Amino acid sequence: MKKQLLFILLFLPAFLTAKEIRYFVQPGEILDLSENAFERHGIKVSEIDSVSMSGSFTFSIKVRSHARELGEKALITNKKNNIPNEAGIWIGTQDNGSWIVHFCDGKNTPWEYRPTALRQPINDDKWHTC
Repeated sequence: MKKQLLFILLFLPAFLTAKEIRYFVQPGEILDLSENAFERHGIKVSEIDSVSMSGSFTFSIKVRSHARELGEKALITNKKNNIPNEAGIWIGTQDNGSWIVHFCDGKNTPWEYRPTALRQPINDDKWHTC
């Protein structure tokens, strides 16, 4: 029941705004990176052809993490590693228990935001929308 509710929360905005909906995650495949997960791995999407990158678009995710789950982990990325000058996007967690967002086009100076865990914790066992 919790997985289905999480699926609804994650995809409800898409139902309300999209003309055509394509599913990349089935209800039984909600991404769980916690230490309680039976199998911990990312879900790789090789191609998203329903999103045009030529215009503006918005996405959001809901994240909940516990205090014991520290470390740098990608939540959404198209990069193999979080290398600053590599082109791409990286939204994830930091070692300090906060989150990170990093954008780079591969040509210009990368943009990165790394708040402190005191100001913006992500591992406080509360739901956060990113």
